[in-house]
Amino acid sequence: TLLLSSVAALGAAIGSPKAAIAGTTSFECGVSDSGLLTTYAIRSDGNHKPVIRWVSHHFSWGGYTPQQRCYEVSGRMNRLYQQGRLNGFTSGWLNGQPVICSSSYCSSDTLLFTLRPDQNPWAVLAEVTGAAVGASSPSWQTVQDTEGVGSIDLEGLLENQETETPVESVESPES
Repeated sequence: TLLLSSVAALGAAIGSPKAAIAGTTSFECGVSDSGLLTTYAIRSDGNHKPVIRWVSHHFSWGGYTPQQRCYEVSGRMNRLYQQGRLNGFTSGWLNGQPVICSSSYCSSDTLLFTLRPDQNPWAVLAEVTGAAVGASSPSWQTVQDTEGVGSIDLEGLLENQETETPVESVESPES
């Protein structure tokens, strides 16, 4: 299973995160009813499932607004899903930086976003995806917490997330 890991700072926007994906899922940035920017997985049945909650205090240090992060990472997720390389998320380290990736290992090709150097990538991944951290981890979640490394299976996560309708979609911050 491919998994995502936190890695390096976000680059330029890469295509529309609302683009239709061949297959059963696409990803879109929206605003939840509680006002949080959220990357949603849009299933073939039209249901929206929250994947990442963009908690601003984790990401504001890098000069990207939560809106930019949400939009750009949703676009990266669409691209990687279309390429068959987004089956989950892995937290880990790349070039000495804590990162979240879309593969069982982190590389520049699978990087979704980078964290601050003092952050534990697994703790951030668990928090932003809503995955419970603890000894009784579900089968779709594996943890090697001492190094900040862990993974979350995307299908397992989505099966356990409630359907949620965003109150609005988020367009490119440049528009």
